[in-house]
Amino acid sequence: MNGQLRDKLFFGLSVILLLGVAACSSGEASGPAATPDKAITRVTRGLADGHPEVAWQALPASYQKDITELVHDAAGGVDPELWNRSFGVLQKLSTLLSDKQEFIFGHPMIAQGMEGKDNPEESWEAAIEMLEIVVKSDLADLEEVKNLDIEKFLAGPGADLLEQMSEVSALAPNDEWNQQMKSLRATKATVISSTDDTATVRIKRPGQPATEDEYVRVEGKWIPKSIADSWSATIGDAKQTVTEVSGQENAENKQKTLMTLSMVESVLDNMQAADNQAQFNAAVGAAMGMAMSAVMAQAENGGMPSTTGSPIALPQALRALTSAPIAALPPDGQRLRRSFPQADIAEDGTIPLAQADRFVGHTLWVKSTSGLNSKCTLTGVENGLLAFERNFVGGSVSFDLSSREIEFLRVIDQ
Repeated sequence: MNGQLRDKLFFGLSVILLLGVAACSSGEASGPAATPDKAITRVTRGLADGHPEVAWQALPASYQKDITELVHDAAGGVDPELWNRSFGVLQKLSTLLSDKQEFIFGHPMIAQGMEGKDNPEESWEAAIEMLEIVVKSDLADLEEVKNLDIEKFLAGPGADLLEQMSEVSALAPNDEWNQQMKSLRATKATVISSTDDTATVRIKRPGQPATEDEYVRVEGKWIPKSIADSWSATIGDAKQTVTEVSGQENAENKQKTLMTLSMVESVLDNMQAADNQAQFNAAVGAAMGMAMSAVMAQAENGGMPSTTGSPIALPQALRALTSAPIAALPPDGQRLRRSFPQADIAEDGTIPLAQADRFVGHTLWVKSTSGLNSKCTLTGVENGLLAFERNFVGGSVSFDLSSREIEFLRVIDQ
């Protein structure tokens, strides 16, 4: 997914929360607060009590309209396949973290990292719940995001997330989140001077020096003057950026992203299929090996592994998970043509994609548009998709590539 699009999609939600905490002005069903100090108290206590929707209610109606349009427009510029596929991966991850908790905690690296930690299982379960709230919310469906009711979202999944954050924090020794909420609830606001539509407010937060801020009334809502003065320019710049990047996800980048998601799904599927600790550890090892292989390929600038030059230094714990590079380039085409007489093989061993089905079961060097540059076994060809298996010391990973994702296939004489 285009990073700029994703960032702009959530810009509106971020502004809402930031305004709620920093601006601390509010309106509720009973109407806007009459004075800025009451507005501040309404929002700070509402947020501290786990009701993020009070931050949305604090905004002038035109500001709410601006943010809603921004979120909907940003969602309209996102590629639906990438968005929905990404959330599909998140859903698989959420299921894996829940179903395989025993194996995850039993993995040597995880077990070592958990030593001395307080309540690791409870913290884990609370963190999973936070992920499940997201993947089960309206955000999981791009069509829903295009028509997202922001206040309803904040009052529902938003409030659920704050509750889970409180539970996770309570399990930590310093309980930082709940301490901050306690401080927010104890914030005191005092009006120093005011007119009908302006005010100077003294705000005192526990443990912090008091500040004096200028507030103005906009459409009946009290908000900081600094935000009111900059709102038009800020939201205008955000909308312009969304317009500029909307729909700019090109075909090549999309295929690279889909390839990455496909490989991640394969890793998650292998872990989910594990019936015992040994199988799960092997799946983790294969995933780490694949990740290290990708790093090595990038470090070598996309070239074939060479027998010269200094090797890439890997942490000792990871070296056994990666397979050794091929010792030399594939043999000449003459030898390969004798082994595969019905195939059109180039001198460097490259084969036509149209003839890939003749090499099922054989080891090929695969270079893809997504950055894969590795030795793999071709396991099948069907309907334009080529199935591969990548072997590691710790296991293997299976994945598919379409013909348009493959830069070249080079047969390796075994």
